[in-house]
Amino acid sequence: MTEKEIFIRKAIPGDIIRISEMESTIFHSPWSISSLEKELTASFSFFLVAETRDRDIIGYITAWNIHGEVQLNRIAVIDNNRRTGVGTILFNALLKECDPHHPEKILLEVRESNTSARSFYRTLGFIENGFRKNYYRDDNAVLLEYIPVKGQKM
Repeated sequence: MTEKEIFIRKAIPGDIIRISEMESTIFHSPWSISSLEKELTASFSFFLVAETRDRDIIGYITAWNIHGEVQLNRIAVIDNNRRTGVGTILFNALLKECDPHHPEKILLEVRESNTSARSFYRTLGFIENGFRKNYYRDDNAVLLEYIPVKGQKM
């Protein structure tokens, strides 16, 4: 998919049911509908969706801006649209949303066993810089960090 075929916009309340469906099929520990609704209203939260021309939501990204650091909480793309550039488009849209806030870095944690996600984050420019043993009930976490280049427009 190309950026011309994907539309990125801020999530709205009407998106929550679709996003909740995606949560339950993508993540080991899906967020509840009430947690997703809180993401929409939190003043420090970024919540973007990727949709097709047919208005089908095929991905989303959520992050928090807290004191100059952005915590990337979720980036999700439905199975048949993975490895098509949708995740990269979502991340680049997040960078544009963050730009006025001048974050010093973007942080996230990922399951140690999720090698495809770890590889994806490395292609975006994240570096693995930490480890949390037994962070998840059934896995360790690898910590990653992305530092925007000073003076570079995000």
